[in-house]
Amino acid sequence: MIFIKYEYDRFRLFRRASCNGCGMFVIPTEFVMRAKGYVYHQQCFNCIECGQQLRQGDHCAIKDGQLLCGLDFEKEMNMMALSPRSRPSVSN
Repeated sequence: MIFIKYEYDRFRLFRRASCNGCGMFVIPTEFVMRAKGYVYHQQCFNCIECGQQLRQGDHCAIKDGQLLCGLDFEKEMNMMALSPRSRPSVSN
């Protein structure tokens, strides 16, 4: 199981970026949360399954562009392992 760690940082980019949670633009001077290349407003950094707000130091995962807390990601991986149709294919 792979978890990602997010960083709490000031978002200072010269291009306009939008929040992956709400889709609204991020102001270059505001504090944001980042996970695997995605940017979120602090208030939008929530698990899509349970709604838990994630904080610095929490484990989370990105699946299909959606943010999951560590517990919900683990639950989803366990459910996929039980489903014969969802077995991942191995490629070289």
